[in-house]
Amino acid sequence: MKELILDIGTTTTSVYGNYIKAFLKIPTVAAVDIRKDEVVAIGNDAWSILGRTQGYFRCVYPLRRGMIDDCEVATGFLRLLLKKVGTPKIGSVRVSMCLPAVANKTTYDMVRKVLSKGGVKKVRFVKRPVAMALGVGISRTEIGGRMVMEIGGGLSEAAVVCLGEVASASSVEVGGQDIDMAICNYLRDRYELVIPVKTAEQLKIALGTDFSVQQSSFRQGDNRSNIRISARDSVWGRPRVIDIPAKELLEICQDKLSQTLQTAHKCLLETSEELLEDISLTGIWIGGGTALLKGFPELLAESTSLPVHMPVVSSEYVLAGIMRYWRMKGARKLYAHA
Repeated sequence: MKELILDIGTTTTSVYGNYIKAFLKIPTVAAVDIRKDEVVAIGNDAWSILGRTQGYFRCVYPLRRGMIDDCEVATGFLRLLLKKVGTPKIGSVRVSMCLPAVANKTTYDMVRKVLSKGGVKKVRFVKRPVAMALGVGISRTEIGGRMVMEIGGGLSEAAVVCLGEVASASSVEVGGQDIDMAICNYLRDRYELVIPVKTAEQLKIALGTDFSVQQSSFRQGDNRSNIRISARDSVWGRPRVIDIPAKELLEICQDKLSQTLQTAHKCLLETSEELLEDISLTGIWIGGGTALLKGFPELLAESTSLPVHMPVVSSEYVLAGIMRYWRMKGARKLYAHA
């Protein structure tokens, strides 16, 4: 049986197939021909025209907040993805994928429907925190509680895992895309500047989260007082270059990231005393694109007073966790028909 492991996130999709023997990582974005209402390109091919599309094409993110937002676009995205990885006969492939711990039956049914319309007839699911825990090396048979937290493009989720099951979980619909849009909106409203979302993302990465939780100020020794931005003037429409205090943009990042920190605190509050004792010793494992921001691990550690760890290969741990889950599961309940 040909196996395909999928990790479809709000902004990034990772794929591994036992018949392609390689990992594939692409942006979760699709280019749609509005004349035919058809997905014509995905991933980097679609991303390259994002913000430059005119006339008959538009770029669409099929997922929002970690969930399917547009079923038709998601179906087209999946079909082209299967073609991109060289699936010889779509019906012959079994797909394994993960969904957030907070996903309900309606979400599972919607995903099954999209996969079925995309040509996938056999699918099995793993809860995302469980896949993450296994992917970073936590054993499914460990009795003690382990805490994992993922900050993705549109959803932040914290969970405590014990014996391969989710003991407690909390999530908030805030992620990297929200920080990007907050930067865009701030520059438009405060300085009458219009920048692409990609530029906002680059600013976010360059700035990181280098500030103190307690003092809400720059750490000692930071000499970046200003950041230069080249953008379009929203009033006159012409290019303009301006130097903006870096602290202003850091405060924008802080406002959004504080909500992800509250998710971690809420998860801890809902965790039993016995599991909290384990977590106090083992700390928190974090992942997701936004967790890679410079200074975020230190920010979370300072906020929770817990050790914070990151996987060595941050982009492939979920795929590895899904594969490990089903290998350990054995022959029991191998798949469910979509």
